[in-house]
Amino acid sequence: KPLIGALIGSSLPIPYIEQLGMIGYDYIWADSEHGTITPTEAQCIFTAAERRGMATLARVPLQDSANVQRYLDCGAQAILFPQINCKSDAELAVQLCKFPPYGTRGLASARWNDYSLGDPNKTLKDGIQQVNSGDGVVIGVQIETREAVDNAREILEVEGVDFVFLGPADLSVSLGVPGEMGHESVKSVMREVASIAKEVGKPVGTVVLSRQDCAEWSEVGYTVNVAIVDLMFAAGAKGLLRSMRARA
Repeated sequence: KPLIGALIGSSLPIPYIEQLGMIGYDYIWADSEHGTITPTEAQCIFTAAERRGMATLARVPLQDSANVQRYLDCGAQAILFPQINCKSDAELAVQLCKFPPYGTRGLASARWNDYSLGDPNKTLKDGIQQVNSGDGVVIGVQIETREAVDNAREILEVEGVDFVFLGPADLSVSLGVPGEMGHESVKSVMREVASIAKEVGKPVGTVVLSRQDCAEWSEVGYTVNVAIVDLMFAAGAKGLLRSMRARA
């Protein structure tokens, strides 16, 4: 079944993170592109999420290489890179997440390897090999422009890229229908990329704003989807207030 994550753009109290996991969300998305979550905050968020069975993901701009390192060190199980437009962008994303000789990630014993205090039979070298073999970090790339759609196949075929995520808001801008995420031109390219992803054998995901969104995109192969916590809060608060006022 499709994964449903919860996207948070600012730090939440730990009990709220835990409740998202207890409700049944599959992963937590800590955002540092449009959001303001720092690596320090993310480390606390990830700890709470893992305790309640959620996987952990950080979205970090490709240009913010220092923070990519920090999110990885604090234990992000997946990194999603926005605004990936071509093969070389995707290759750089992979390099930032892997250790030499396959990448440029610096080495430090931190939360990512249990501070070297976990399995006594697992060495730091073992951890490096696990990351470089593709088992240590899930790497996602985000397609959000017409250029990226045109280059989707070569982006997805980059070794080390594990999944692709479609950003319908920025796609709508790039396609000349800003803010119209339900426009047929946006939906058409999202179906196109889903088809390419299926051929290449890599999962594809997107933002879902409603039950209908989730059903529509799941039907065409979107399996790594995310809901936005700010919108959940607003919808719940508005709905409750309306129902209380209607009964007053």
